Amino acid sequence: MSQHTDDQKRPVNISGNEEYAHNYDDVERYLQANLEVENNRQYIENSEEQIAGLKHSTAVDLFQKQVGLLQKRLVDDPTFFQQMFISEGSGAI
Repeated sequence: MSQHTDDQKRPVNISGNEEYAHNYDDVERYLQANLEVENNRQYIENSEEQIAGLKHSTAVDLFQKQVGLLQKRLVDDPTFFQQMFISEGSGAI
């Protein structure tokens, strides 16, 4: 059993040239990485579809407006949130 496993991990020598030797582990990791990329691509596409579907919902629209107002307030007056951060930090301690 151990001999069979060791044989799979030995480099494959193509044309008797050491420069072209490949390791089965490298090929296996390469194929696994490609499979993971494809699986993640499908996951990302599904997530993008969900985002597109939710983008115009009332709750998301309200949330985006609130975030926009907070960003505008922070840009206009950066010290506005200073006391809030101090209070929350003190409360956490």
